Amino acid sequence: MKNLEVIELPRPAALCLSDIASGQEDLQKFVNKRIKELYEDGTLEKLSQEFFGGSYLPDAKDIK
Repeated sequence: MKNLEVIELPRPAALCLSDIASGQEDLQKFVNKRIKELYEDGTLEKLSQEFFGGSYLPDAKDIK
């Protein structure tokens, strides 16, 4: 694994399912609501720190 490279991820990373859930508005609303809850209770921040070694979350105003 010597050929791996660490790269900086762009911020903010958009959290949405618009491409995946095209035509599935109920699924999109459900997932976006859960993502917002995980963001607000700090779970997404903990996961970002644990798995990516930093905070790569969008600003709160960008979470819909």
